[in-house]
Amino acid sequence: RELARRAAALRPHPSVVRLLDADSANGFHYLAWAPAAGDRLADRVAARGPLSPATAAAVLAQLAAGLAACHAGGLAHG
Repeated sequence: RELARRAAALRPHPSVVRLLDADSANGFHYLAWAPAAGDRLADRVAARGPLSPATAAAVLAQLAAGLAACHAGGLAHG
């Protein structure tokens, strides 16, 4: 519940998907996240080959910015 509360309270960030719902069903807890925009990295690499160093660095920078936003909101990546 605490994880869901913190995730729902995060400020909007372009590298973080929004939490839509948190609940339990049949003895299992779940979090439902909004779909992420854009292509999946695995699909992009499969279609076009490995990322260039500059593109890989840009992707990692976006990832790091999203993690930093989560950590700033008290939500640790698990």
